[in-house]
Amino acid sequence: NVTMPARSLSQKSSGLVGLAAVALVVALVGISQRSARVDELGGVDWGAETSKIENALQNIEGKLSTSFSSPPSSKLVGDGTAAKPLRTMPGHEWSAGDQMHYDSNMRYASGEEGTRKFDGMKLPPSFMPIDDPGMQQQYAHNLVEVLRNLKSGYLEEMLKWAEKGPTAENSYIAPIVEGIEAPLIKDLDAEAHERVKKTVADIGQRKNLKPHQMKEMRARLLVPLLLRIRARVHHQVELYTVKMLRRVILDGAVPNKDGNDHMSTMGIAAPDSGSGPKRASDDMQMEYQLRDIDTLYSKGIISERDYQAEKAKVLSDWLGLAIKQIGGKKPARIALEDFLWPPVMTQDGCKCLLPFEYDVDQLKNKTITYDECTDINSPGTAWCAIDPEDTHCMANLKGFPSTDPKAVMGDDGYGWSRWDKCFKQPKTMPEGQLPSPVPKVVTDKGCTCILPFEFYPDELGGKQKVVMTHCTKMLGQDADWCAVEGHCGMTGLPGKSHGDKRLSWTNWDKCVGEPAGFLEPVYNPIPTRQGCQCKRTWPYEPLYLQGTQVQYTGCTDIESPGTAWCAVEGDDCGDDTSDPKGGYGKGNYGWTKWDVCIPQPTAVMADVQENVLPDPAPYVRTEHGCQCQLPWKVALPETNNHVETFYTCQRFGMHAAWCPTVGNCGIKSDVPLANNGVGGFGWTHWDKCIGEPAGYLAPPKPKIYTRDGCVCKQPWPYRPQELGLQEFVYTGCTDMASPNDAWCAVDPIESPNCGTSSTDSSAGLGAGKYGWIKWDYCMDQNPSHAMGVVPYPAESVRTLQGCTCKIPYQITPPALGGQDISFSHCNRFDQDGSGLSSFYWCPVNEQECGYAGKDGQWDKCVGVPSGYLEPTPVKTVQGCECLLPFEYEPPVLAGQEGPKRFVYTSPTDIRTAHGGAWCATVGQCGHTSSDAKAHFGPGGYGWTNWDVVVDQPPMRPLLSGDDAGKDQHVLPEEMQQVRTQHGCKCKLPWTYAPAYTCGVSEDDEGTCVGKGGYMMSGWCVVCRDMHYTQCTRVDQDSAWCAVEGECGVVSTDAKARKDEGEGSYGWTHWDNCIGSPAGYMPPLDSSDLHTIAQGAKLGQKHGVSVESVVMMHQHKVVDGPPKADLTKREMKEMALHKAIAQAVRQKGAAVAAANSESTKPSARGRGDGKSHTTDKTDKTDKEIKALAKQMRQSIKSLDSKIQKLDESLASPLRSTGLFTVLVAAVVALVAVHTV
Repeated sequence: NVTMPARSLSQKSSGLVGLAAVALVVALVGISQRSARVDELGGVDWGAETSKIENALQNIEGKLSTSFSSPPSSKLVGDGTAAKPLRTMPGHEWSAGDQMHYDSNMRYASGEEGTRKFDGMKLPPSFMPIDDPGMQQQYAHNLVEVLRNLKSGYLEEMLKWAEKGPTAENSYIAPIVEGIEAPLIKDLDAEAHERVKKTVADIGQRKNLKPHQMKEMRARLLVPLLLRIRARVHHQVELYTVKMLRRVILDGAVPNKDGNDHMSTMGIAAPDSGSGPKRASDDMQMEYQLRDIDTLYSKGIISERDYQAEKAKVLSDWLGLAIKQIGGKKPARIALEDFLWPPVMTQDGCKCLLPFEYDVDQLKNKTITYDECTDINSPGTAWCAIDPEDTHCMANLKGFPSTDPKAVMGDDGYGWSRWDKCFKQPKTMPEGQLPSPVPKVVTDKGCTCILPFEFYPDELGGKQKVVMTHCTKMLGQDADWCAVEGHCGMTGLPGKSHGDKRLSWTNWDKCVGEPAGFLEPVYNPIPTRQGCQCKRTWPYEPLYLQGTQVQYTGCTDIESPGTAWCAVEGDDCGDDTSDPKGGYGKGNYGWTKWDVCIPQPTAVMADVQENVLPDPAPYVRTEHGCQCQLPWKVALPETNNHVETFYTCQRFGMHAAWCPTVGNCGIKSDVPLANNGVGGFGWTHWDKCIGEPAGYLAPPKPKIYTRDGCVCKQPWPYRPQELGLQEFVYTGCTDMASPNDAWCAVDPIESPNCGTSSTDSSAGLGAGKYGWIKWDYCMDQNPSHAMGVVPYPAESVRTLQGCTCKIPYQITPPALGGQDISFSHCNRFDQDGSGLSSFYWCPVNEQECGYAGKDGQWDKCVGVPSGYLEPTPVKTVQGCECLLPFEYEPPVLAGQEGPKRFVYTSPTDIRTAHGGAWCATVGQCGHTSSDAKAHFGPGGYGWTNWDVVVDQPPMRPLLSGDDAGKDQHVLPEEMQQVRTQHGCKCKLPWTYAPAYTCGVSEDDEGTCVGKGGYMMSGWCVVCRDMHYTQCTRVDQDSAWCAVEGECGVVSTDAKARKDEGEGSYGWTHWDNCIGSPAGYMPPLDSSDLHTIAQGAKLGQKHGVSVESVVMMHQHKVVDGPPKADLTKREMKEMALHKAIAQAVRQKGAAVAAANSESTKPSARGRGDGKSHTTDKTDKTDKEIKALAKQMRQSIKSLDSKIQKLDESLASPLRSTGLFTVLVAAVVALVAVHTV
């Protein structure tokens, strides 16, 4: 039985007084008369009609007051209490409060705040004398609203009145009519007031009326107009009301097309324009009768009381006829009630049994009484029990039979046996949205769900806030649940004894599926390429999370960025997992197979590639359940320390992908500028990404392997000595500290037992350490290149401050004496001093990057990429690499004035005989130097070892001819700049007359000049010019050469003049050679030993003195230059010196051979490699030097004895034999000492 809501018209008076759109009804009801009213008002002859209006004013005002003083019949209205009249005084404005109250009543009447749902109806245009369907809809809405809010049983009384056909006043229809006409009259009244006011103002202005006159005129015009409005509206509404009730009743008697006599379209039978000609004629006859009554009343033939009685009789007869046609009062009542409160129908046209009972499995078979369709056990699909009284459906087995054992008739059953899907199904809302207004979703204990509600599910890490717009089974629940209002239901969280302080609710309860559409949607498994189905949730431990197990809720591209995959249901589909935890039982995942998902995140990846994120931005989850902050900014070594923006997780500093997180979730960052302040990156914490959702992981870094098969750490910090122990973060290999031999730190996770342990004190895994322990040489080496040669394709050489080197470039290092030199790599020349800096540097391309220098911006090189610190390395005989450039102080120049330390950019042959070029070596390879300054500390050279290079300067042919200097070679085709002590350049070739070619005589000046000589201290000195193509040691211990220009030392030689004429050298200055480049130094030969033996002093000035010449020739004055042949004594001295030199060379060769067999390259100063060179070399060198010194001293003591032997013994054979014996003894002594 349907019970009508008992709500009075008095309670809803203002609510029934209008709908905003009802104002449009005025246009249909009253606008047709407006033009007539305007014409009447505008065409009145006010002068002629004034007296008539004044005479009728009193009578009209009396009728008006009577009309408003007596309320309409209200004893049957509402709950029986007296109701206030719906009519209001003319001119009452429609207020916002009226509109709000009316809208509230309309929502109630249409079921939005009640228990019944009303979706409105559409009336055919011919149903009423209104052409606009929108206006018809408004009329219908008003009527339905009034009928729904009448007291219970009113329809029964109204039908009873109509069935009996009384002649009494129509008190049953009057409340309905008044409820409909009130808002129409109110709106028309307001318009009438406005029009009369404007008309009176116009007349008053033309007639110059006074205020009280204008007031009287307004009353005279307004009152008749208002009465006319009421009469017309009341008549039309009354006629419409009865006509509509009649149509509803008659339509209820018309069977539908499938033979069912119940409503089939959502339970609403919209009145049509009539069913056949009989209805049309009945309606027309009724209208004719009402018009006749109106005419009689308007002409005064019948009184008002008779008028009302006659009209009531016509309406009653007309409605009563409809009741008779449907079969009586009961069917008529059912038809009206079904129209006003439509029954809920099913998809098979059956009537739902409401309410009905059902045992819910999720609630442990608890019986729930449903007042409307439910989707319990079938989320998203509403169903109901079929009403057993629906004989048509029951007889024709409509719907579905229930398998529930309690779905039977009788006291032990539900009282129903069949069910069907409801005709009206829940509206599918977009994800995250709710219908408006939000319906009341009830729970097991009668609570009301809070929708939406939020919580932090453990399945997502406990930190991801999820907003639910429906019930859910998350938190491990078997039954749907929701947060509820107030303290209803259960406290805390499902499955927990405590709540969550982050939430605004404290209680929850289980959902029962009422109304339908708010249970957790049925999970649609994600398909895979092999036809499998993804598990809804599944655990997995990503490799780089090192033991952290993640609960995935769909597909992920973890460990395969860009390719989404999932664990699949069952063991018969997909690929076997290689994870040892793949399986069942304690400690295992609970799955064994996986497969690639369909679809793949290609669209997402394409968008983020273009810096576009989905809207709204997704919740990219991290290891600790945090949300990635996307997009985000950072500046790191991988970005060249420039601020860049990223839209996905990145792998900076580690193999794992990570991102900044929202709020303070995750790990506090130590990245500079990781803050929310001005100039900061806008984030403070970070966390590792887990690949959910797929498509937001950066590709993995390509692994870099070493010679021993280790995996390089990426990135890795290092504080090289070349940068003053300043830390730099490398992202790959570098040749810092080992030029042209790239190396890297070994990843302790990827290769824990690989590589060479570092001796660096910062190498380790603890706080303040590098984060790596071992290192190794990289497998792929960047090829080196020669000096000045730019590789192709060119590479961008990075610097300490993120600049790029300008390659190639040319500089003029002070250490090279102003010599311009081109570089295609970094260099170590001091920019201000004459030595080398401790770091590599280069000019940079950027205008404001690096350091400001006198020739532009520059910065320190860091060895990235490798192969640009130094040119192609020069190899030595022991397999070492030359350290170029290197600093060195030749001992031969220790007592000289001027620079002592020089920078060598190539191997040198200073201090070695016969072109033996050598260099400082990298690391501890080669010979350990005995030089006190060969160390890395302050004042040191920056190297400790040296070795002879493999590629020696090419042997050039000796100069021929009598004028060729001793041991002078033919110049090469490409001349090189031979450097000297003061940074000068040797003048090659050059001419000089050495002292050993000079002779002294007593010739006069004329004769002397004629011989090509010159006078000195009264003596005639005649020397022979010799030609030189390299440095020489004639007349001096250290090698020297004539130099270009006025650089170096001024020569005191009389022939050292600038002019190129006869008797002039063509040069004025000379300087000591430093052996750069190699191949231009003279060997330590007999001439040098001879000069040393004769007592020549280091630093002796060039220029021949009489004393030196006389001394050299045994104080004997010789006539002219000496002959080429040497004396017998000189030949003996030469033989002795050659024997000593040969012994020394043999000794050195033996030591070098021994060292070559036992020496191996060291570990570049970073590893545990040890030098294998012996320290016996220094000791042996000292012993040889001491022996040589003893031999030279013996020459002096034996000289006189040999002279005496030559004089006393006539036989040259004896003297020669004795000298031979002496030489043999010396050689034997040296050999024994060597052994």
